[in-house]
Amino acid sequence: MADTFRGNFGDRPCTDCGEKGNVMFENHGSLVPPGKTGYFCGWCIHIRSEYLNEHGVPKTFPEAPAPSAA
Repeated sequence: MADTFRGNFGDRPCTDCGEKGNVMFENHGSLVPPGKTGYFCGWCIHIRSEYLNEHGVPKTFPEAPAPSAA
């Protein structure tokens, strides 16, 4: 994963699960759709890697949550 950088991205939410505080990876390569960058916690990057190995294509990003009706 040459396009994966490990660091402290705790101020960003995980692209997949949305949790903040434990994001350690930035990826703009084979684990994400072309032209995109994702930030992931350890568990979610593992799931993305498994998905890529099984399906041969990157997992799509989750849809943005619907705005609250307030």
